[in-house]
Amino acid sequence: MAEFSQKHPVSVVVDIGGSGIRIGLAKDRSVASVRSINAASYDDLSHEIRQLTQRAKPSAVALSVPGVLADGIVKKSSSSPWLEGDVAASIKACLELTEERVMIVSDGQAHALALRNHPNLKLGAINFAIGTAVAFGVIDAQGQLLQPLYGDSWEIGDFQINTRSDKKSLWQALGSQGFDELSQWRDQDGFKHYGIRLGKFVSQMSLLFRPRTVGLSGGIIRHNWPRIREGFDEGFSTIGDYADILPKPDVAAQDSDYTALAGLSTLLTRCSF
Repeated sequence: MAEFSQKHPVSVVVDIGGSGIRIGLAKDRSVASVRSINAASYDDLSHEIRQLTQRAKPSAVALSVPGVLADGIVKKSSSSPWLEGDVAASIKACLELTEERVMIVSDGQAHALALRNHPNLKLGAINFAIGTAVAFGVIDAQGQLLQPLYGDSWEIGDFQINTRSDKKSLWQALGSQGFDELSQWRDQDGFKHYGIRLGKFVSQMSLLFRPRTVGLSGGIIRHNWPRIREGFDEGFSTIGDYADILPKPDVAAQDSDYTALAGLSTLLTRCSF
């Protein structure tokens, strides 16, 4: 991981996930001094940021947040309800920031932004961050975030998928509940079946968005990609009647432990593609 001096203005990246919070310093698309923290309020978070920056005022703060995001307002966050409201205004008030930048994206968008660092990225791209639930983000043909028609975050967790399991909502079927259920099978069939389930869903989303790159990230991918890859390839091969017309997207598995933080760091750097 990169190390750099804090003598110059520092930028802070904050990943508020469903299972924990990580913060770090960002510069030139590199992230350093990453630490896991506990926070249940903006005062808690601001205290941790001050500790990280050695009480220096950050020049910019970029955050990824779980939940429904619209116009910079967290409308709902089941895992972190203290976030609900105007995140940027709250951060600025607690850190006494004025002209400094505060940027907010969803957790799915932060993971998608990390694809900007992929050496062989073909634009546009979609990304699925798979852990406790499933988060989603889209990068357009110019390398910028593509927003939904309303709001700032794509919410796909309540998609209903075709499965024999009684867990048919996407966040249950492909998140940790569905993965744990299948991975408890006695042999590799459980991992393969999960991979097929994931591959089929991704193929349907690829028909809708027609990306050139599909990114996969999150804890389930980071820890289990070799075991689910065979099933994923089998499920992803069924891309419909347009398979002979539409180019099949490249698949990029992001295995970093700091994918969201890396994605946030790209927001703090002027990017050209």
